[in-house]
Amino acid sequence: MQRLSLDVLIPTHNRSQMLRECLEAILKAESPEGLCWRVTVIDNNSSDDTRNVVESFLSRFRNRLRYLFEAQPGKSAALNLGITSSDRTLIGMIDDDELIDRQWLTVIRDTFNEADLDYIGGPYYGLWRAERPKWLPPGYPAVLSADDPESWPRHPKMFDEENMFLRGGNAIVRRAVFDRVGLYTHGLGKCEDHDMFNRLRGAGMRGLFVPGLIIHHIVPADRTTRAYFRNWVWSRALSLAIMDRVAPENVVYVGKIPRYLIGRTLRGTPRLIFGSPAEKFDAELEWRTLLGFIYSAYR
Repeated sequence: MQRLSLDVLIPTHNRSQMLRECLEAILKAESPEGLCWRVTVIDNNSSDDTRNVVESFLSRFRNRLRYLFEAQPGKSAALNLGITSSDRTLIGMIDDDELIDRQWLTVIRDTFNEADLDYIGGPYYGLWRAERPKWLPPGYPAVLSADDPESWPRHPKMFDEENMFLRGGNAIVRRAVFDRVGLYTHGLGKCEDHDMFNRLRGAGMRGLFVPGLIIHHIVPADRTTRAYFRNWVWSRALSLAIMDRVAPENVVYVGKIPRYLIGRTLRGTPRLIFGSPAEKFDAELEWRTLLGFIYSAYR
């Protein structure tokens, strides 16, 4: 068994209480032999007590925790600082509102020892702090990153064009990979993970979805609102259009808009009238995605 080294990056901005829960979960996880790990918190210009929270954990982590500060706003800037400052063979990425499963570190060690891989990802299980609304649309799992456990593959599966793309809130990537594909692209907002996955796939990197690489994603009450979904989807649509200008898809366009995006939205329109509450909201969000894309593409 090879000895692996891992740096778990946690970018954070003004969510010190969630960060506290995140760090507590890491301390409760099994620490397997053969994996030299540490945690790096990148404070993305927080104005709360984030630094004090990290410092309060230093003694408990026993030299396995460090603090970095990144003044430039944006998750991509924080991740890039963590990546460039790391000398570990593996880079792990989780968010400050996520709690790793007790086996998370062990799964990382075992997976990279058993297979020749460049990156891995895993499922997100919801840790609901409010009642799950009945109107939640089925087509937007990334909004809350709190999918139904039954929706995930039960066995490891290679990432490919037909499989779900890698999400940066639960991903492990070999450090050397970033030297080949580059760092995260700043300014893409909610599409930064999608863009990175496209580059990994384009460079022929081998990635695996690992069912046992589980994180529990905190879903607070203020995210279980239609307003949160509407704002998230609009912001993502703007980012999709920006990414499309940099790397257009190999599809048919109507003007600057992918034709499939228009067709999908129009086909779903009857659900605005005849669908269930979840289907109606899903159709509304498809229209919001299309209009946001058009706005950003022609702005």
